[in-house]
Formats: sequence, C-alpha cells, structure tokens
Amino acid sequence: MEEVWATESSSPSGKARTALLLLQGQIPWNKENVKILYQCLTCWASKEPCPFEDLIIGDLLVEVRKEAVKKGVIIPEVAAIIDSLRKYGNPYGEKREKFKTPSKEAEIVYFPGCTAELREKKIVSATVRVLQKAGINAHILKGLCCGWPALQMGDEEGFLRLAEKTEEALEACKGKFLLVGCPSCFEYLTKIYPERGVDLKTKIVHTSAFFLSLLKDGKIPVKTIREKVAYHDPCALGRKMGIYDEPREVLHSLGLQVVEPEKTREFATCCGGGGMVEKSLKVAQKRKKELISTGAKLFVTACPTCKMMLNKTKLEVQDLSELLAMRLE
Repeated sequence: MEEVWATESSSPSGKARTALLLLQGQIPWNKENVKILYQCLTCWASKEPCPFEDLIIGDLLVEVRKEAVKKGVIIPEVAAIIDSLRKYGNPYGEKREKFKTPSKEAEIVYFPGCTAELREKKIVSATVRVLQKAGINAHILKGLCCGWPALQMGDEEGFLRLAEKTEEALEACKGKFLLVGCPSCFEYLTKIYPERGVDLKTKIVHTSAFFLSLLKDGKIPVKTIREKVAYHDPCALGRKMGIYDEPREVLHSLGLQVVEPEKTREFATCCGGGGMVEKSLKVAQKRKKELISTGAKLFVTACPTCKMMLNKTKLEVQDLSELLAMRLE
C-alpha cells in the first residue's frame, strides 16, 4: 500500500509509528493523523517480510481505529460506512430483505455475505445451482452482515450488534453445516466470533473446500475444459485462513492448468478491497497487471470482493462458484 500513497507515513513502520504516537498522546487525535490508520487494507501482506513474527500491522491498526471511533475522530469515508451499517445492516447503503426464519429445517445453511448478496448476485445463484445439482437443500441466509466491515472501521459496538443478529439467525436455522462464500465472513465466523465469546455451534466450511468434497465424492459431474487459468488468492482465505490448495484442486478437477502470477499464495498482492478505503482501485490495477502477465485468458478467484474489485479494472474475473456452475453436466 505504501507504493500507492508513496509516503513514509503510509509504510508499515510509518503507520505503526503513527498509531503509537496517537496512543501515547504525542500527536493529536485529528482526522489528518487518523486517516493514516486507514491507509492499510489489513491484508497481512507485510506479515511475511516483517522481521517481527508476532507483529501484524493490520490487526494493530484495527485496535487503534477503535480508539479513534470512541473519541469521535472519524474520517468521512469511514463515517459513511459506519452509518450505512447502522442504518441498513450492510456497508453499501442499500435496503434489503430482512432475515426470515425458515419454515423447514435445512442441513446446510448458506451465508453469502453482503457483497455477494448486493453486488455479485451471480455468485449466489451459481452456488445454489451447484448445491441443487448435488441434491442439497440449503437455506440461504440473507439480510445479515457478519460484522466484518464494522470492526475493520473500528466500530466494535456495531460489530457486536451485527454478530448478535447473525448468531440468533443461525440458531433459528438449526443447520448442521454453515457454508460461507466470502473469505472475510469465513474468517470472522470461524476465528473472530469465538475470540469474542460467540459460539455458533455449527461446522463452518468455505465454499471452495465444500465444492472440492462434492467433486471428489462424484456428486457433481462436470465437463472438463483444457485451458490456462490464473487464480487470485484472496487475502482472508489464503494468508489469514491458510486455504490455498482447495480452490486450485477444484480448477484441476475441471481440467484446467493453473498458472501462477509472480506473487502468489502467501505472497499474493491484495485486490484492494480489504480496507474499503480510497485508492483501493490502484491496488487492484497492480494486481491486474500481475495476473495478465501469466499469459492466461481465464481469471478466477474465490471471493466476491476480489471479483468485484478486479472487475472494476476491466479485467473479467469469475468466482470459483460461477466457473463450476458453468461446467456442470
């Protein structure tokens, strides 16, 4: 990200220094200083090259953002997202249907997340098609946000409200498996909720791993395609949750040859969507160049936000669910 802002303060060490000085009271809590806290996508990209193994700058900055929100020092971009989450329960400022308790129990509950539900609806329909092909009746959990955007912005109270609603909805569904398509939702429901005492009492699976299990069990026959594909690793799915192989194995099952960009797996460049802040598109454009350099004509990811951001650069990227749904026999 420092390459995008091109300032010392936007470097990992610069942001950490600003955070420390704010907490120590050596610089004022004003919008100019607080803005630096948000010049980070919390993508963990600095984790691998950082000499301090236990220091993750993004996580540190989220904690300091909480202090900024408590003090009421909120920059306009952040204020807009927090306000939208409080009013509409999503970061996009859109009204949507409220959660409805299902009339029948379903073994699997599918949680698409805000971006798929409101911005990348084809991912939802593609996932449902795959499930139907496998003979699976799933309940789609719409109208809810896991709370990731709120906590990322520093609004912990807002996060807890959204998490409570999600917990109540899942209890009402009584599903044995929670299928999650958004990597950030997957990270939060799997790791962040338990850290804050929220026990969902259900097995949580990312769609990429679930799709792979369906393919291995022969439950979804597919038509293979011989072509090169470049796969983009979502930060939350890869660096934060360690899921690298499952999406690639799904692609291999479709007969595709996966070609890797120079920066891949734990070193993959972020799509820019992690922080929902200014200049994110410049980060996405950088990743676009890396993906194109592979020589592939087909580009795939396993994240609604990554797809949305990369598509904004005019690079046609599909979600894994969409590609799989297209190849069903």
